[in-house]
Amino acid sequence: MTNGIAPSYAPATIGSNNYRSGTVATYTCTPPNRFPAGTTGTLTCNAGTWNPNASPQCEGVCSAAPAQSTNGVAPTYSPVGTTVGGTTTYSSGTQATYTCTGDFAFPASVSDALTCNAGTWNPASAPLCIAGIPNIYKKG
Repeated sequence: MTNGIAPSYAPATIGSNNYRSGTVATYTCTPPNRFPAGTTGTLTCNAGTWNPNASPQCEGVCSAAPAQSTNGVAPTYSPVGTTVGGTTTYSSGTQATYTCTGDFAFPASVSDALTCNAGTWNPASAPLCIAGIPNIYKKG
């Protein structure tokens, strides 16, 4: 299991790899990874068949996006992150969108957003707010 540990079974096995109906296999992700939204961390044995029929997969998550440069504000996130134990993480597909302050702007060729992809922000650094960019080139 990627980003997780082998499952635990309750009740335990019968013999080497046989399980009673009703046995539950519980999977755990290694922090800070987690199951995608709507995914359960358990499988249940029913008459020799596991349900669901495939083990859940943990996904890499991103920590906070890189800090905004001078003349910008902290990014906003869509969707918002999940906070556990005071640590906020973001699922794959989350966008961190940046804005500039005052007369600063991003060049038209620069994206104002980063996207979390399997635990890594892409691009890897926050966009830079530049002074003196004419309004026709400003984003937003």
